[in-house]
Amino acid sequence: MNPKIEEWAREQFESVNLGDERLNKRAQIIACNMIKNPESSINMQSEKWAESKAAYRFFDSDKVHFQNLIKPHTDIVKAEANTKEIILAIQDTCSIGYGHHPSVKGLGHIGSESSKGIILHNNLAIDPSGKSPLVIGVLY
Repeated sequence: MNPKIEEWAREQFESVNLGDERLNKRAQIIACNMIKNPESSINMQSEKWAESKAAYRFFDSDKVHFQNLIKPHTDIVKAEANTKEIILAIQDTCSIGYGHHPSVKGLGHIGSESSKGIILHNNLAIDPSGKSPLVIGVLY
């Protein structure tokens, strides 16, 4: 594994608290796998089936909540953004449809009564001061 990726994942998720140290460690492993190959499925990101299975168990755990996972990262991003004279806060909203996955629970209507899914609104911090813009991370 790339030491820079491991270091990034450790920094971003070392303060995550999911109520179980094993889950906290698994968050770092999953982050490493995802950042190495973000466009791929969990199975393609994982080197072994056991690692894929552990990721699926992780996301299925009642102890794992999005807000608890993202908070350490957003805290780091906000601290970094506060050191900059100017940042761009780029927003995007998208609808993610899960109509073809009827077993998924907790979905809302997106677009029409028959379309089920989630609406995702991201806010990304960008430092525009260098030669090329630098992504700091997710603000919200």
